This record gives sequence, structure tokens and C-alpha cells, in this order.
Amino acid sequence: DLAVAELDQLRRDFLRKAVLAATDRAWRALAAEGYHADQLVVLTLGDVAAAPEVQRLRHRRAKLGLPANDSDALIVDPDTGAGVDAASLDRHLRRARLTRVSVEANGEICRGLLRERYHETHVTISRPDACHPPIASPASTTGRAAGLGSAR
Repeated sequence: DLAVAELDQLRRDFLRKAVLAATDRAWRALAAEGYHADQLVVLTLGDVAAAPEVQRLRHRRAKLGLPANDSDALIVDPDTGAGVDAASLDRHLRRARLTRVSVEANGEICRGLLRERYHETHVTISRPDACHPPIASPASTTGRAAGLGSAR
């Protein structure tokens, strides 16, 4: 059905963004350890497997069906799974940074909306897909459609 296919495509799009954001986080962690950008095109996941950021990157890549074994390239195109070459690396890292910043900003906006809607002083979202408020049961909506309408 069309709606299911569109939802599956949206999920893949968000996973690709998660891979890009995780790529930037992994690169920043490796840079802090002394790695240089030009080394990224020859490194494999196994070369830097101990870094927690790399483990998160590996997990996100596996969820998307991208190469995620120790022998696979550290930096890959999130659309094709192909390793990124030296000529494309700078652009890829800029795209990864931009995506990470965008994801983090959107997450903060979502947390702010949740705080405002539910009058909470602290909102914890443990999963990127948990940014959606719970849908109220029909009995608790006092006649409104579940999850819609003013909460006040």
C-alpha cells in the first residue's frame, strides 16, 4: 500500500541522516584522538572499532543495510554504501556536519515543544523516533480526536 511504502521511505531517509550525523560524531572523536582527515579514506571500521561513536555509526549503518563489518570502509556514502574517496571526503564531512547540526537542532525544538505542551521542565528523549508525543486514548480526550486538539 502507498502509505506504508511512503512511511518506509521516510524511515530510510531518517536512517541515512542518522548515518551522516553519526559519521560526523565519529570523525570528531577520532580527530580528538589525533587522526587526520586524510586518514579517513583508508581506515576501516575495525581499525577504530573501540571508539563508542564508531560503534553507534556501525549500528546505524547495519540498520540501513550498509556495510558494517570490521573490514568495511569507515566513511561511506549513506545512499550507496560505497567508500568515500579522497576527492569527495571534504564535501562528505561538511554534509555530515551539517546533517548532525540539523538533527540536533530539530531534536531541541521537539524537546521544547514537548515541554511546552506537557508543561514539563525536563524532557528526555532516548530514541530519535521518540520525538512524537503519546497519543491519548479516546476515553481521555473528552470528545476530541485522540492526540489532537488543545491540551489546555
